[in-house]
Amino acid sequence: MTVIGITGGSGSGKSTLSRLLATEYGALVLDADAIYHELLEQSADMRLALTEAFGTGILSEGKICRKSLAALVFAKEGALDLLNSITHPRVTEEIRRRMAASEKNICVIDAFGLVQSGMHRICDCTVGVLADRDVRIRRIMARDGLDEMRAAARIDAQVAEEYYRAHCDTILVNNGSEAEFLAECRRFCRTLLGKETN
Repeated sequence: MTVIGITGGSGSGKSTLSRLLATEYGALVLDADAIYHELLEQSADMRLALTEAFGTGILSEGKICRKSLAALVFAKEGALDLLNSITHPRVTEEIRRRMAASEKNICVIDAFGLVQSGMHRICDCTVGVLADRDVRIRRIMARDGLDEMRAAARIDAQVAEEYYRAHCDTILVNNGSEAEFLAECRRFCRTLLGKETN
């Protein structure tokens, strides 16, 4: 199995590359953020670890309340690191489990925190998808219905593009139209994997 890690900030367009690999190459796509949310909902182990770390105030009707957890995490210095130390290993373990259960030849790990979590170590290739700040702001505003100030604040809270350039094997820049970026993604896939195979 060839494992491709895709990372990048909000509004960069990394899901475009993930979708292309799924539809044109039949890749198994594992979205780390979606898996994290599933584990918050379903994993008794994660619920126990998080309540031990952050208290039962993060629970609502016996389940983790994401808003309460986020409010705690972003209000206290060091809390985000503590959260990540609990969640990253569990998300990585679940990703490994799904990879082992799959018969696909290609796996994509789509993760904002691919490098920070250490998941890049299980990838054969890591791709950073980048876009200019103003382009990302417009995309986030259109996608999430945020005003410009909130969209900019989301971007400014994330790591700078230099981080991805320093830690990823390949960089794809997505400042144009979706069609232009898809063409760039196809060129990358042909180079890495050969011709399209459905």
